[in-house]
Amino acid sequence: MLPALALAGALTSTPRPISISDVRQIEILSSWGGFGTSNLYHVVLNNSGDKFTDGTYVIAPRIISNLLTAISQPPIEVPNPAQILERHTNEELVDYPLRQCVGDAADLPAVKRVFTDSFARPANKKRWVEQYFGTQLPHTDDYPKVSIRVTLRDESIITVSSQSQSELMLPFEITQAGRTIKSFDPALSRAIALVVDGNTNSDRLHGKGLYDEYGAWLCGSEIHDAVLKAYTPGLWKYLHTQKWLLAGKIDLRLSPDLGSFSGELRQADWPKRFSFAVEAVGSPLNAGSVAAAATQKLAISKVRGEQVLSLPWLQRWYQSAKQPELLLQWFNSGPYAIDTDEILAFLKHHAPALYRQVHAVETKTIYGRLADKTHDSYSGWLFLPDGRTLLVDFSNKASTLGPLEGQRIRSWSSFAADENDPTFEFRYTAVVLDRNGAVTFRP
Repeated sequence: MLPALALAGALTSTPRPISISDVRQIEILSSWGGFGTSNLYHVVLNNSGDKFTDGTYVIAPRIISNLLTAISQPPIEVPNPAQILERHTNEELVDYPLRQCVGDAADLPAVKRVFTDSFARPANKKRWVEQYFGTQLPHTDDYPKVSIRVTLRDESIITVSSQSQSELMLPFEITQAGRTIKSFDPALSRAIALVVDGNTNSDRLHGKGLYDEYGAWLCGSEIHDAVLKAYTPGLWKYLHTQKWLLAGKIDLRLSPDLGSFSGELRQADWPKRFSFAVEAVGSPLNAGSVAAAATQKLAISKVRGEQVLSLPWLQRWYQSAKQPELLLQWFNSGPYAIDTDEILAFLKHHAPALYRQVHAVETKTIYGRLADKTHDSYSGWLFLPDGRTLLVDFSNKASTLGPLEGQRIRSWSSFAADENDPTFEFRYTAVVLDRNGAVTFRP
């Protein structure tokens, strides 16, 4: 966490002022690399009196003067939101990140109002700036680097450099007379951007993606809740009156085309680490159909979730395991915790009779992923509509967790099969537990 932003602008050491007549030469190096490609911009400019040039390329003295002024400013030790997010919030600024967040719902006035208010809120700007330029400084799959080397007429040297992957490439390090200071001054970023002049890292130095990054950070439960309330008020009311709570990292949301609903939820009286990933698609594509589909899926998910939770072996596991966690997912829904097509393909190959049984009831079958800290592992289960529980996916530990601890049944992972690892056994293609927890092996 950064120091309080009330300290923004605090001083350490101030570089001495530099006049343009003091400068003999400026070397500019800006590079970028990633995914096997790279770009390099390198130029050495000499002061010819009325311009800085390498004989071909020319930079106007006013741009160099602007850079020297920025270098000479007192360093800014912590980023200041008012300086970094300096543009006034307007419709043009928020439209792209809002549309990226909620798709067609960006056209709903109530949603646009909520997002715009959130975008302009000083507390949000402060929190985002602290996170973005603090301990959560972004890491991307590229490697930018900028270095400015200013040689004065007395042959002393000032260097300004950064390898930051953030927008604006803050902070910059300024080295002069053997001392190095660090500054989060966005004016320095933008002054260097003008010197780089449309070449490598120019957009990053200008911070052209800055407001999109901020808008993406704002895309959370507050905005998605506003979409639900504005587009499907009946569904929004149902979620609240039926005590459905957000339970995971995936917000309750409508799809970008407003045709489907998804989210990870739990009932208020369910254990905190017991959740259900629900997906519902409306047909035809309108608010009424998606609300009806979601309400129906939520109602049956509540009933089936409570049936699963009531299983004796599962109750014993919840009582004895350390930090037990169970995520449920309808077996025929889109990939969330698992790829169900992979399980069916494996069953079809190794246990065709079992495959036919599961395939016949897959629309009513629930997949559950169990995990706990007691075993530091996970396992996957099918909860069939006839009350049986089928272990279908094992951890890669010496034994499964929970009710089959000690049975030493190995993983069904395709990796193990491909590697022909003899420690991974396929002799038992299914393990069935009855309601009392008794184990039956099926070859």
